[in-house]
Amino acid sequence: MPKLDVERLMDLSRPAMARFARVEPKRWDRRAILLELVGEVGALAHHVQRWDGFKHGRADMVKIADECSDVLFMLLRLAEADALALPRYVEVAQSDGGRAGDIVLDLQGCVTRLREPAGDGRATLVTAVERLAALADLVGIDLVKEHEREMAIAMLYFDAAGDGWPRIRVPRNLKAVLKLWLLMREKKRWPRR
Repeated sequence: MPKLDVERLMDLSRPAMARFARVEPKRWDRRAILLELVGEVGALAHHVQRWDGFKHGRADMVKIADECSDVLFMLLRLAEADALALPRYVEVAQSDGGRAGDIVLDLQGCVTRLREPAGDGRATLVTAVERLAALADLVGIDLVKEHEREMAIAMLYFDAAGDGWPRIRVPRNLKAVLKLWLLMREKKRWPRR
């Protein structure tokens, strides 16, 4: 069974977490992180419905990969906020041929359980990460590679926006804007090389 390197994912995420904390108008508490996580899981569910055939059109793999990374980022941010030490690796369960939507529903169940302060938040977070990794595996996404790309985009966006957050300041930060544009252009190509 393949393993997901959670420690590497956390290392990729911490710089973006710190930058977000500096630009947010108010310090995000646990509730704010959970609300954002619910929204990200909802956005992922929207795209997965197309993957499962419940909506017209082809599933947009770039958007599914992006949403998986967003959900992962919020799970890791919650672990950081709650000072929960996640394991170095989690097992990636191979799909039993079920629907991607079922995995998203399991993931949402984990998020619901995370709202309650009682219980084992660490175990629930680990389960959520495992379910997300299983979804990524089912749809053919390299979650580590996609998260690395999304964190690079986030950091370039911070550099491009500078003190003008959230608006990008092109003339002042041209190098960051150009790098961001190139990375975004590369991101739109699917399948990944």
